[in-house]
Amino acid sequence: MNKGFTLIELLVVVLIIGILAAVALPQYQTAVERSRATEALTQMSAMAGAIERYHAQHEDWPTTFNQLDVDIPAGATCDHGGKNFCVTFSGGTITATRTTGLYTLKTEIAESNGAYTETRSCSGEGDDGKNFCYAIAGGADKVNGF
Repeated sequence: MNKGFTLIELLVVVLIIGILAAVALPQYQTAVERSRATEALTQMSAMAGAIERYHAQHEDWPTTFNQLDVDIPAGATCDHGGKNFCVTFSGGTITATRTTGLYTLKTEIAESNGAYTETRSCSGEGDDGKNFCYAIAGGADKVNGF
């Protein structure tokens, strides 16, 4: 008696692995994008706290990154930010942007009426981009202002 697997048994195993991979890959990509977007959002929250501390100590709003007591990493493709996002400081407004081929995530901290406010938005290209925005924001109804 021969011991081993038949060709049909091997094909069934390969088919099952292929189906599992087809289901898991989009979920993995979404999880990776969420973590990259979270990096930008976490940095912006740290900067918002640093802005409030600066204002409490100096009774004025900061005008440059150097005035903040938080480390802002050098970006891979821009002056400030991180590997996955860019941060700009212009005219009292700090903007963090994560742009991919599918979506643009934007977080903005701006001085308004004597206080800093934070706004967030995500815009996606096509169904895949919109799905990434939904995943990052936590649902279609939360994409702008999440």
